[in-house]
Amino acid sequence: RDSCTFQLGALAGIFDRILPEPEVMLRANHSCVGREKQFQSASMLYGKPYHYIDLPNHFVGTTEDYVTQQIEELFHKLERQFGPKATPSRIEEVFAHSNRMRENCLKLNELRKQRILPVDPRTMFFIIPVIAGYLEPSQQLADLTEKIYQEFATLGENAGPEEVCRLFLMLAPFLFPSQPFYDWLEKEMGVRFVFEEQSHIYWRALDPADPFRSLARKCLDMDWVGPLSRRMAAADRLVDAYQAHGVLFTSIWGCRHLIGGVQLVRKHFAQRGIPFLNLDVDLGDERSVDFASIQSRIEEFLEIIRRPL
Repeated sequence: RDSCTFQLGALAGIFDRILPEPEVMLRANHSCVGREKQFQSASMLYGKPYHYIDLPNHFVGTTEDYVTQQIEELFHKLERQFGPKATPSRIEEVFAHSNRMRENCLKLNELRKQRILPVDPRTMFFIIPVIAGYLEPSQQLADLTEKIYQEFATLGENAGPEEVCRLFLMLAPFLFPSQPFYDWLEKEMGVRFVFEEQSHIYWRALDPADPFRSLARKCLDMDWVGPLSRRMAAADRLVDAYQAHGVLFTSIWGCRHLIGGVQLVRKHFAQRGIPFLNLDVDLGDERSVDFASIQSRIEEFLEIIRRPL
């Protein structure tokens, strides 16, 4: 369990030459400790340069300047390698697409505060994390987020039984086919996931007039960067905003950065009187998951939520 399934899978793809060969390796040092080993190995194997942005865990007056300088230096390194492609007009165009996507995602999140949408929870889990975190901003993607919002705005309420349990999800859901499990949660247990930690739009709009500082702020605005107290403050706001009855935390094996403080997270919600369940699981390989045991624990957890005060 030294690394999670996702990092092990990526390493296998690198060493087996399954993944496309990159021209350069880029990463920041937040959210994943194991990825550092992965990128170093890939850089040596491919013989490609490896660039790294350091995001400090403790913020001081010069932190923003420090990260801004790193991003600007990286920008010029890439220009020397690939040529001057990022003109001011191109930066303004990309930032405009990114900001439009951000606004559409914010509208979708506001819609979810108003009602539980009748959408497969796995769809909701991934819309914003994938669109906002992994795909390049473009006109097509901005149009897509607008269409998603408009279509979801026409949907009614997924009310279900009277005793619906509204859960807030921390970290990530199961990432393999697990439809029977989610059907059981929704239809038999009356569970509705009202929001997910990874769907939170935490960053400010990008400013094309100050692009490097704007990108530095986006990195530093992330709830997972810095002390655990920042993550908990964001979780508190989301639990309250989406009227969650309880918190489900998934501890994926090998993820030191994001699950290392789980006992402090548990204590925090206990002090607030909010039921909390931690599932120690492998989110990427169903062969390692004992669903019978997980279902038993969830049943007990829901009994606590529904227990009369």
